[in-house]
Amino acid sequence: MPYRVHTVLTDNGTHFTTPGNVASAASIIKEAIEAGETFRAYSFESACARNDIDHRLTEPRHPWANGQVGRMNSTIKDATVKRYP
Repeated sequence: MPYRVHTVLTDNGTHFTTPGNVASAASIIKEAIEAGETFRAYSFESACARNDIDHRLTEPRHPWANGQVGRMNSTIKDATVKRYP
């Protein structure tokens, strides 16, 4: 992919983060990796931490913020998948 992903915005669904989280655990995961500690984490957050991607969450119980995710996904899709050489 020709673009480097530096920030990901998701809702706080169970497939992205621990239920009830209001912030990403990526920074804690990074510290555990650097210290060589054993840890358990969701694969999405772990992938973000390992690739130095800032994982941001929309506010809980604010479904209208999920529109931001949809708009960003369509922007990325237009810039990558729908682009013709």
